[in-house]
Amino acid sequence: MVNSNREDWKALARKAAHEQDPKKLLSIVEELNKALEERENQLRGGVSKRIATKREGGNELLFVDDEPSIRLTLPPILQERGFQVQIAASVSEARTAI
Repeated sequence: MVNSNREDWKALARKAAHEQDPKKLLSIVEELNKALEERENQLRGGVSKRIATKREGGNELLFVDDEPSIRLTLPPILQERGFQVQIAASVSEARTAI
């Protein structure tokens, strides 16, 4: 699926939302990450690279998802954006964390 004419990131997101096979989902999410990175670079154009800075309060996030591939893929992106991410795999884990 990797090529210079990547699918539109919105189409990839829709595809990921409907995928049931964990291996296929992980592949789609990886491709989506690449497409979003390319899109971000296009939007930046000649603008200097934005640097994620810690915000005063409100930068902590509890990420809850029952899919291991999602828990492995999305939190690092949020951390790159300046969030302190804690991960939970279920509602009971999230309640314990809270």
